[in-house]
Amino acid sequence: MLGVDLSSTITFANIDIEDSKKVWLKLPNNIYNLSYEGINSKLIHPEKFSLKTAKNNSEKQLLENLPLKNNARFVKIKALASVLQIYDISWDDLEIKSLEGL
Repeated sequence: MLGVDLSSTITFANIDIEDSKKVWLKLPNNIYNLSYEGINSKLIHPEKFSLKTAKNNSEKQLLENLPLKNNARFVKIKALASVLQIYDISWDDLEIKSLEGL
């Protein structure tokens, strides 16, 4: 199990996850650009993000949220054969706290 809590002062985070079944990633509270690429992975994410499947590879999922015109604050996540949850609210308010069986 891995839990990561990104501080609001973070300017760049590059996160690579491989063959992990329990990963929770707490996103910063401020505005940031977010990029996710997952291959053969499962991502649980807030509804405000839109997860897409690559046209040429059904096992590859992509998520891009780029509200900032520059990359002043950027979170980049790559996952391979993993199950993870990203969230931006308090742990107590999460609906899914167990990744068992996903």
